[in-house]
Amino acid sequence: MWPTMSDAVKRLQTPDTLRAFGFIAPPDITTPAVKSDPAPKVKKMTKTEAKYLLVLQARELAGEISDILFHPCNLYMQNGHRYTPDFKYRRDGKVFMVETKGSYKLPTYQRSRLAYDQTRIEWPMFSWVWAVWDKTEWIET
Repeated sequence: MWPTMSDAVKRLQTPDTLRAFGFIAPPDITTPAVKSDPAPKVKKMTKTEAKYLLVLQARELAGEISDILFHPCNLYMQNGHRYTPDFKYRRDGKVFMVETKGSYKLPTYQRSRLAYDQTRIEWPMFSWVWAVWDKTEWIET
């Protein structure tokens, strides 16, 4: 007896056969139908950033600032590099971007300052704050 059309079609509908004819293969039973992207990396706050966040939250409670965000965006520069500010907030209709640093200067301190200065030049629509903890208080420039 000849196989029915549906049996013949079923035999041809293997991933290898469909790929060979240029069709999209159906999802394999052993793999999920939708491949999910890996979970985005969530960057944790450093102790210095957490300490500065307390200052920002106090200012927000006092009504001085609003809309505090941690690592709000990536700013791309003309040289192909990107810069991610530590915080963003609003005050008096202006958007402020903040970079926080502790009192101990890591080997990457100068590179970080250079990226900050370059981004500040290329993104003049923001107000910029360089906040350094000097073991007793925050110095903002």
